[in-house]
Amino acid sequence: MCVAASMASAGDARADIIFYFTPGGVQPSENLLFNDPNLQLTGTTVQGLTNQTSQLIDISGLETLHADGGQANITAADGSFVWLNVDAHDAGTLFGEFEANLLVYKESGQTPSGTVTVSVTNNFGATEVSSYDVGAGQNFFGLLAVDPQLIQSILITSTVPLESIEQIRLGDVQTPPTVAAVPEPGSLLLFGTGLLALGRRLRRRSE
Repeated sequence: MCVAASMASAGDARADIIFYFTPGGVQPSENLLFNDPNLQLTGTTVQGLTNQTSQLIDISGLETLHADGGQANITAADGSFVWLNVDAHDAGTLFGEFEANLLVYKESGQTPSGTVTVSVTNNFGATEVSSYDVGAGQNFFGLLAVDPQLIQSILITSTVPLESIEQIRLGDVQTPPTVAAVPEPGSLLLFGTGLLALGRRLRRRSE
């Protein structure tokens, strides 16, 4: 198992995102699916849904992308890409695990090799970075956030064109808690006035 230490780029933030560069290093619990026709499946941003918690995930590029529900992968309209960003559609939604496979693009002959850099922004705003070599065949990478850190977004950049990202999985998906709205002072005053009037009416009836 290949595990890479990460480097934090914000102050003295701890490097608590663990990078794995072999398949199955993390094994997140949810698949990201692209088979809902109501999703944005073509454009500079495409969308997928986690298959258990139904969380909407955005994957953005610098060019037109296409998400294929049948193969559960993302490709570029012109055949290749070198930049992708992954994050939750809803602000405040975070996840603790991630895994995906990258395929390197080739027009003919031997598949080129290069380097992919994965930059992870965590819930504290720190960015942790690691790189690995990619080439022919499968090029899995996985991410595991160590408590109390969680993953907010993932930026993938490559020195060689990539054909697709596929077999995307997420785990430990966490959504922000629902907070009850606090009444405005004016509303509280009206509510209090109404209670006072009701109390007076009940008192008169009992006399």
